[in-house]
Amino acid sequence: MAIGAAYLQEGGEPGLPVDSFAPRFSFNAFGGSLEFFKEIAFHRAARRMWARLLKEKFGAKSEKVHDLRVP
Repeated sequence: MAIGAAYLQEGGEPGLPVDSFAPRFSFNAFGGSLEFFKEIAFHRAARRMWARLLKEKFGAKSEKVHDLRVP
């Protein structure tokens, strides 16, 4: 999550709006386990954290930007 935030900050410095490049981000660093409900809770929390980060810190306006993509 911190690496994603760093990329957002670097991309926003030249004046690019976060809504233009953030929807292309995807995270594949989330490990998997056999504890099904634990993984559901983990991914749900990660999605909420990502949406809050984009909305509050970077001022994202589009709902599409708030999606956390995990391949």
